[in-house]
Amino acid sequence: QGLEALAAVDTLVFDKTGTLTRDGMAVRNLQAGVGVDADEALALAGLLARQSVHPASRAVARAADNDAAAQAQAARWQIVQVQERAGFGLIAVVRDSLQPERLRQFRLGSVRHTGALEQGASALQQVVLTEEDSQGQPRELMRFGLSEDLRAEAPAVVAQLRAAGIRVLLLSGDRDAAVQRIAAQTGIDVAVGDCTPQDKLSRLQSEQAAGRHVAMVGDGLNDGPVLAGAHVSFAFGRAVPLAQSRSAFVVLGDHLELVAQALLLARRTLRIVLQN
Repeated sequence: QGLEALAAVDTLVFDKTGTLTRDGMAVRNLQAGVGVDADEALALAGLLARQSVHPASRAVARAADNDAAAQAQAARWQIVQVQERAGFGLIAVVRDSLQPERLRQFRLGSVRHTGALEQGASALQQVVLTEEDSQGQPRELMRFGLSEDLRAEAPAVVAQLRAAGIRVLLLSGDRDAAVQRIAAQTGIDVAVGDCTPQDKLSRLQSEQAAGRHVAMVGDGLNDGPVLAGAHVSFAFGRAVPLAQSRSAFVVLGDHLELVAQALLLARRTLRIVLQN
């Protein structure tokens, strides 16, 4: 059934992180807020980041794990409650062992999720740690600039798909500036950043309403709804289990060209079935 649906696909939607880019991100710079202890903030960010499997969270956690001063602060904090909002970030209630009677609330994630101030266009993805003050207002503790590497084969795969008459789109929850940079490097004309999971699903449904048969390629937890809503979908082998369970195809290994090969093979298979 998956092969038959794939043979009819005329539009393919990529997520960015872990699909067009390598499965991993790196912290390129970090900056503590005004009057903030940088070691304390990095330790807190690492504590929250370890509660998520998102590539941005894993990058922040690695940065904290590799900093000895932050590691020395780690034992001081204990998570009382944590919630992850897919595509946005984390909200956590934390107890400080130096003030055990006081519970503090932190957010780690996108600028919009944390309530932090925008700082102009940047090619780097921004992840921010904020604390809610007594008036419920966010106070910025630390800002991380993250980047990721484009898969070397991505431009050739996009070109191959377009040569086969496939319309290629890029939908991502990351900052629009970073998304447009990846789109330009890969030759994708239609790219939209700052998407919520619902935004992705709505865009996919509008394509389907226009009569298009849509395939989705993703690997993140927040891709679950759109993977399930596509006519056919791909998850990479390293994708979280939910993304795999919503997908018709799981790509084992780390090669983007397998998506294009599968699509062309499905077309050829159906052509031979009809011929026979």
